[in-house]
Amino acid sequence: MMVVRLEHPLALPCGKVLKNRVVKSALCEGLANFSNNATGAHSTLYQRWAQSGAGLLITGAVQVDRRYLDRPGDIVIEGPQNSAALAALRAMAEAAKSGGSAALMQLSHAGLASSRLWCSEPVGPSALESPARALTDAEIEDIIRRFIFATGIALECGFDGVQILAAHGRLLGSFLCPAENNRADAWGGEIHQRAALLLRIVRGV
Repeated sequence: MMVVRLEHPLALPCGKVLKNRVVKSALCEGLANFSNNATGAHSTLYQRWAQSGAGLLITGAVQVDRRYLDRPGDIVIEGPQNSAALAALRAMAEAAKSGGSAALMQLSHAGLASSRLWCSEPVGPSALESPARALTDAEIEDIIRRFIFATGIALECGFDGVQILAAHGRLLGSFLCPAENNRADAWGGEIHQRAALLLRIVRGV
């Protein structure tokens, strides 16, 4: 019987090999500038985490829609990125990988958990309480495109992949939850329908 230890490498299905089985999970950073771009502070932070020896570093949530943030200091990727924004993301990825770790960018839509300091009308699968409102079909399709687009930027900037946040009360987790998703269309009902948005995003990514 082979003994597997934390220090042993781990081959992922995609072919990427992690140097060990220790993961730095996603933690909120709140270090983005007023344009919601990565900054030098991100690079400094990930340079330090890179020296931890972990085989994988996962970033804090990068939002795919500027209108729905967890906090004002979130990084946002939506639409074409200017050269400065791309350079900052590249520096962040390079810092995260400087110790031999792989680096994943966590992508999120805050949904009903959007900060009320920033968002006056949060969105979710259903309008369970004011001032939240339910997303339309067209908005749901737009969200799918946003996750796919942000994934392309992450890979372009040197990240090894993405983690799709579908928990902790964020939008995709709300669609999965029967207490928060009471839609009567293709995006609600049985679990395979409530999971349709997440699965469409994963397949697209």
